[in-house]
Amino acid sequence: MEQVARAQYLVNKDPKESALLYIALERRSLLAGLLKISKDERDKALVNFLARDFKVTHPSPVQVSQEKKGVVALKKSVCFSVAQSSSNLILNTS
Repeated sequence: MEQVARAQYLVNKDPKESALLYIALERRSLLAGLLKISKDERDKALVNFLARDFKVTHPSPVQVSQEKKGVVALKKSVCFSVAQSSSNLILNTS
């Protein structure tokens, strides 16, 4: 499959012609290299785009439980603050 992508690139020396094949082959770094040496200035923006990290990270169960504990603590502190403010208001008006 990589030979097909290479052959497609060599026809016109245009990396955009074989970009989908290189991406499907998970060869983004090779594609970025071809885009760097391209004569078309518009290809330079694609080099920056391909340099990004596209990996999706999911939080671990430990991180999720810690976030839930933080939310619960925040809710309790808000409720305590509201209760304390309302009790001070009641005591001051009496």
